[in-house]
Amino acid sequence: MVIMKNNITVCIPTFNRCESLKKTLGHLLSSKSISFSVVVSDNASEDDTWEYLNSLDDTRLIISRNETNIGFTGNILKVLELSPTDFILFMSDEDFVILENIEEIIRTNIDDDVGVFYGGVLHENNSTYYYKYNKKTWKKKEALNKVVLSHSYMSGMIFNKKYLDLNKFNTSIADEDVVLYPHEIMVYMILCNGGKLVTDSLPIAKQGEAVESEAIIKYKYYEYNERLKLFKQYCRVVSNLDYGLIESRIFFKKMAIIASCVFVDEVLIKKIKPKQYLSEIFSLNCGWLFKLQFVTYSSAVFLMRKLKN
Repeated sequence: MVIMKNNITVCIPTFNRCESLKKTLGHLLSSKSISFSVVVSDNASEDDTWEYLNSLDDTRLIISRNETNIGFTGNILKVLELSPTDFILFMSDEDFVILENIEEIIRTNIDDDVGVFYGGVLHENNSTYYYKYNKKTWKKKEALNKVVLSHSYMSGMIFNKKYLDLNKFNTSIADEDVVLYPHEIMVYMILCNGGKLVTDSLPIAKQGEAVESEAIIKYKYYEYNERLKLFKQYCRVVSNLDYGLIESRIFFKKMAIIASCVFVDEVLIKKIKPKQYLSEIFSLNCGWLFKLQFVTYSSAVFLMRKLKN
């Protein structure tokens, strides 16, 4: 397959959300621009998704259906595989690309050495920002500190596939039952492989009407027990990737910040017993520095929460 430079593919993994997908694709394909392709992978949906996709007639559209549900991570890898371009824009099947900004972003921000691009993401019902970045090209260490574990929202991310080692990625997650945020691991991989981070305040995506996903229903990742599982998984996967001590320490530092906020909120709001949570945190195989950072950040967050109240 020929990889087209200076072009981009909008990649949409989908499962059982036909009505949302109709709105997303209807908006996207209403553009007459030929500067982008669209890939949709149907993860064995049980509704009318596949029938709807087959009813569309647009040369920019590539569709695929998995015979069985291969999971969220598998479906993300599938749209990556099907993309005819190096640069891909991830979009949820409920969100909208801001069409008038696509060509401007490609023209002004997308060079071959760019590994990750973040534009703005707007809230569903107004023009305020859900995510907003300043226009900047980031150095590697600064980029790792800025974006690792900081942008879990999939829509609006642009990746350069040439900085992704998908064989290494698959090996690193081979023993995992499910990976809820594979795109966050991919950001870490791209930056470790030398891809530049570029950010811009120009909004690239707008949230659609929120619909509960299979992952939210099944895994309830917003609960602290599930967060603990996620932290353990990140320890395993980052260790498996083995990109170096400095890179892994930055990753675990960001994880310590998140873990401390979760811990303090659970203790103050939900009144959990801290001993159980702490024993789980200190059992993580992330090194002594992670544990020290967790204690330091937890103390600071606890004081800020108390002073605020």
